Amino acid sequence: LELFTTQRGAQVLPEPVAQAFWLSLRDQTHEFFQPEASPSMLSLWRFSLPGSTPALASLQDEPRGCVLEWATGLRWVWSAKPAAQMQQLAQDHGGHATLYRPAQLVTDPTLAPRFAPL
Repeated sequence: LELFTTQRGAQVLPEPVAQAFWLSLRDQTHEFFQPEASPSMLSLWRFSLPGSTPALASLQDEPRGCVLEWATGLRWVWSAKPAAQMQQLAQDHGGHATLYRPAQLVTDPTLAPRFAPL
């Protein structure tokens, strides 16, 4: 715990605050999951990656950053990058990316291909 608080900037939250935070992530009511007020070209992507995958600068550098869950195995990011680029990034790290909330209505089935288990 000390490593995460001193070297990674993590915070230890009081239990009621931590529970409310976790529920906001689980239920996607946290402000991160809310679309921008103005029309946006950002889509919400869900990355499922091995827990040992290091921080990915290309996700962290997105305008809204990246939310990590499940010991970094699940990552959420809003991005305008093409689907092929997002899926390739996930595959390069042994995982997969799913277009969770498109910026526009999408009817292309290749945006959410079938994937192998991790």
